[in-house]
Amino acid sequence: MGYEVKREIMLPERAAAIRAGLGVHGLNGLMITPNYGSFQFACPKNAGLKREQPPADMIDCMKLEKLLTNLEFDRIFKYFQLNESSVKPLAVLAAANTGRKDLLPLVEALIGNEDKVLDKIARWAASRLR
Repeated sequence: MGYEVKREIMLPERAAAIRAGLGVHGLNGLMITPNYGSFQFACPKNAGLKREQPPADMIDCMKLEKLLTNLEFDRIFKYFQLNESSVKPLAVLAAANTGRKDLLPLVEALIGNEDKVLDKIARWAASRLR
């Protein structure tokens, strides 16, 4: 008799790792591991780590101006495991939360988008940036 494994629900990786004994839940909401801490520079376990500059290509493809207009998804996916349909709404939320009024025309251009979620977020973000 065999078994068939189906993945029908999303498993919260952090909670699963903590339950598996790989680390503990920190007060900052992150998992703290014995060897690496929470991987924040304020953590004593991370104090000696050398800070590295991300590749220029990574920085360039994640600029809000680019995420709000032309998605260069092949470049983004090289660095981040993101769903293409979630990138623009997240970029719009980030634009609103930065308060950068120079991004208002790019956000307003997304109002009326056929994606109703993106349209709603763009309307909210534009009102915050005005």
